[in-house]
Amino acid sequence: MSVSGIRAIIRQHTGEHASDKVRITHQEVLAMIRSAKDHSAVTVGERAELLAALVMFGGNEIHPDIFSSPEDKAAIAATAISGIETGAKFEALPPREQARFIWECLIVGGGSAVGFAQNDIRFQALPATVGDIVERLLKAEREKAGPRYDDKPWLRIRAFARSGDVYAYVVSASWDRKDQKGSWDAEEYLGRSGELLKSTSGFVPPDPPD
Repeated sequence: MSVSGIRAIIRQHTGEHASDKVRITHQEVLAMIRSAKDHSAVTVGERAELLAALVMFGGNEIHPDIFSSPEDKAAIAATAISGIETGAKFEALPPREQARFIWECLIVGGGSAVGFAQNDIRFQALPATVGDIVERLLKAEREKAGPRYDDKPWLRIRAFARSGDVYAYVVSASWDRKDQKGSWDAEEYLGRSGELLKSTSGFVPPDPPD
């Protein structure tokens, strides 16, 4: 069943079926775990769905925890992180899977439910090898942008870590056009050792006038 099996159970507790009084049963938890383990490894899509279940049903400022027991909740969390419990294990995944996990589970997903934290850091705080790679990437993007753009970009560097163990970095940069008619924006996903996992860049037009 994979992702579809997990989603089917989530749908039974969302939308018109949503209720703070109806528990996620132990049988439903086991079914979600079976869906995530019906092949050799838990996929990024399955991790994202399990994290969504933790975020939606695990309790927050508005809704109570509706898992039937702490053990059931912990089992979902353990499955969501199975095989990538450390940054070193995560680094062993193919680059495409790392990049997809960064987007689906850390940037827009519920990674915080299993202990992930996102921290803005200064360029000078990067490990030397990672800093060298970031510097080269920024230089390449600046050259790609061409002479119509400012030399120095707006720069944001985020480190994603779990229990202090860094899993990845996301570097966002933006060079304004000298005529103020747009910018050249770039975003790079890097592995914990600086391996380039994903790169996107291009011209961004200015916001339309009010």
